[in-house]
Amino acid sequence: MEDKTPPPQPPHQNDPYYNTTQASKYLGNTPLSSIRQYTAQRRLPCYKPGKIVLYRKSDLDAFVQASHRKSIAQLTQGLEQKRQELSGPTTGGAVKGKGSRS
Repeated sequence: MEDKTPPPQPPHQNDPYYNTTQASKYLGNTPLSSIRQYTAQRRLPCYKPGKIVLYRKSDLDAFVQASHRKSIAQLTQGLEQKRQELSGPTTGGAVKGKGSRS
């Protein structure tokens, strides 16, 4: 009896590759010089099978996510949370330590 299951698909089947021009358009018409600069600085991963430079869609998405800048409201909220974490529970008064004088 013959096995009718399809062969496994590569994990990146739904993750297409783009050349530099396509990557530029995908990133909102980012100048080609900027794409090349990010690649040279290794801020944007690329694949180079031979002479052509390719970019994976998921890598472009991750690059955009990493470039996310928080709003003032988000920064304020994060700062307030950090302050609460650092203040800890209140004890209601001063606590005498090992080296305190009484």
